[in-house]
Parts: sequence; C-alpha cells; structure tokens
Amino acid sequence: MSSVGYASRLNRTADVGGTLGEEETEDPAEDVRRASRALAEALVEAREATRDGWLVGDDDGDGTPRSGVVVHTGAGISTSSGIPDFRGPDGVWTRRARGLPPPECSTALDRAKPSFTHACLKALADAGYVKTVVSCNVDCLHVKSGLIPGENLCELHGNLFAERCENEDCGREEIRDFEMKTVGRKLTGRRCVECGGRMRDQVLDWDDALPEKELNKAERDSADALWSVVIGSSLQIMPSCNIPLRTTRKRRRSKQRPYGDDEAPGKLCVVNLQKTTKDKKAALVIHAKCDEVMRLVAGHLDLKIPDYERTDRVRVFHECRDRPTGFDFVLRVVNAHDEAAPIPWLDKVVCSFDKETGIEAANLVRQPFSVKRRTRTDEAIRVRLAFHFATGCTEPPAEVSYELEYEGKGREKEYEFVTIRQKYDDSNTDL
Repeated sequence: MSSVGYASRLNRTADVGGTLGEEETEDPAEDVRRASRALAEALVEAREATRDGWLVGDDDGDGTPRSGVVVHTGAGISTSSGIPDFRGPDGVWTRRARGLPPPECSTALDRAKPSFTHACLKALADAGYVKTVVSCNVDCLHVKSGLIPGENLCELHGNLFAERCENEDCGREEIRDFEMKTVGRKLTGRRCVECGGRMRDQVLDWDDALPEKELNKAERDSADALWSVVIGSSLQIMPSCNIPLRTTRKRRRSKQRPYGDDEAPGKLCVVNLQKTTKDKKAALVIHAKCDEVMRLVAGHLDLKIPDYERTDRVRVFHECRDRPTGFDFVLRVVNAHDEAAPIPWLDKVVCSFDKETGIEAANLVRQPFSVKRRTRTDEAIRVRLAFHFATGCTEPPAEVSYELEYEGKGREKEYEFVTIRQKYDDSNTDL
C-alpha cells in the first residue's frame, strides 16, 4: 500500500481544498547554490543563538529571545523515496480531479526508505541545527530516519504505521511494520501492552481535528524560532499551512509573555518546486528538488549523513501432538508485533531438516507461514529456516537454526534481521 492506498481510505466526498497541478519550476543552478549557502548560514546563525543561552520553546513566557529552527515538511520530500505527492502535476489528488487513475508507485510504502532529505534533517537535529520537524506526512519516513515523535517530531496528520492507546493516562504509541487498516482514529483491535487499553490508528481523516499536543508544540516552537524552513510543501491545507507564519510575526509583551521587549519577527524559507501563497512572506525562496538543496546544505556544513539500516523481527514457535512413536508438530512464523498481522517485508520461508530425520522440506510462500510435519523420534529436531525478504528489501536471505522438541512445545523464539540498507552519497563537488 502506498500514498495511493492511504488516499483511497479517506472520505472520498470531502473537498481536498487548495489548488491542484500547479506548474513546477527549477531555479538556475547557480541561484540554487547561492540560496542553499544562505540557508546553511541561517542554520549556523540559529544554532549559535541557541548556544549563547537563548532557549527555544519559551514555555514559561519569560521573554526568552528567539532562537532555533523549525522545519515544516510535506509530500515533496518523499517523492524521491518512490511515494507520489498529492498536488503536483501528476499527484494523487490532481489525477483524481482529472478523472485519471492514481499515479504508479515505485515502492511499497511499508518498505520505502527515507530520502536524503529525511536523513539530512535527522543529522541536522542531532547536530543542533534543527529543534523540531513539523510534518504533514503520514508515511513514517521521519520516524524511520530516527526522529522521535513528541520530542523533535510533530506529526500533525498522523502516521500510517502508528497506533496509540486511547487511555489518556497512558497514551502509549506503537510503531508497526505494517500499515493500519483504518483511518480516522478507529479501533485497531489490539490492546495496549502497558495498561490493556484499546489501541486506535493515528491517521486523520478530512474532518478530524489536528492532535492537540502535537499542534501546540508545533505552534509554540514555530513562534519562538529564528527561522521556519518549509521543505516540499505547497502550504495549502489549513491550519497546518499557517503554522510557519508564526515565526514571521512580531512577538509582543502579553499576559503569556509578560517580560522582555517587543521582538522583531523571525524569518521564513520555502524550498519547493511549486510556488506557494506564502512565498511573498519568505526571506528566502528556493525552487528546486528537496534532495538537491539539502545535499548542498549538508556540504556547506560539512555534515556527515549516516547510512540507513532497517531491522525487522519475527517470532517462531511450534505446537506438538503426542503419538505412540514420535509426535506431530506445526511450526509457525508470525509477525513479532502481532501474530495475526501480515509480515509485509517477508516473501517466503524455506524450512529444511537434517537428512537423517526423513522429514520433507517446505517452501512457505503464503501467509500465515506454517508447516505441519510428523517425526518418528522423541528427540529434538534441528530446523533450518531461510527467510527470503520481499521486493524492496536490499538484503540477501537470512538463515537461522531453530530447535524443535516436544518438551519445548509452546516455547517461542524471536529473530531480528537487517532487511534494508541505504547509503547516502553526501559528497558535493559543486558548492
């Protein structure tokens, strides 16, 4: 399932709002290099202000001066990961409005890899250049890159792979390796492992209000920032599109901010292939591909971008039934998150046994993965399992050994594998 699949689950009668299919333009290469250098210098300026003791997030209203950078991201940062955008010339909503079928996707959403921009934003956050990333994307790629919801990430429209306990005193959130089947904060059928509360999906439908906690943090951090940087968004959906403008407003003394002087506005930067209605308020506008700009910024800052490595888990267990000689057994391979859920990243499992056991090997290609066999001995049996990963994964099959014995029936073992690796070439020869 991709952004196309997600879109099909939303209310189809709702007005998607805004304009669709606006022309995309790219600035001359020299202009992009110059503007990218200016953006890098702005990031340095903001970080130095923070290091000088100006704290971002003035929770106490004590007049703390502006500092830090908040980045606001849209679907444009995920197109290089193979995920279609929504409002571009060939976007999901654009094609729907023209009576055309959805755009083709080059990857399954559950196996999509973070783009260079995702990885760069994580590196910028780790290096102190970016305080908070505010995203309207639901593809989980910010989380996969290493950003942490509630700390340095605000997901305003939710996350297709997240479910949260509905108990307000708990609120535990789980990130799964499979998509939720629903949108609109509906029950998923699973229970919270912390308190036993019911879990709900975390993706908004058109009529749903933005999550209060995430919205408050996004607005507060944006109001306190020296810079808001918009990347890959056409800034058309209310109220998310207006949050970056909080940075550009002059902060005045008030009951919430009783100390300090009136303060000059912060600045706005927009990086997007399409023009936006907020460009006129921006101090810096760059019409270029997100990855191109972020590669240049990383080069100017001499920022190392760590490679991406994804790990996934399965559980293996067996059940036995005694016989006069030996026993029957069923071996199962299930999702470590929920044994009733699919394992989207696993294509097949090959089970083989020592030759002397006389047990026939099995090639498991249909989920749920299970094999039923009979042994004529009471002794433990060694099972060799070869896990073949699905299309979109980068790693070769992983092999493990599982010991199956009657006395161990009901026992389970969890295995973890590296399934996807992505190297980011952050070299920049043309700065």
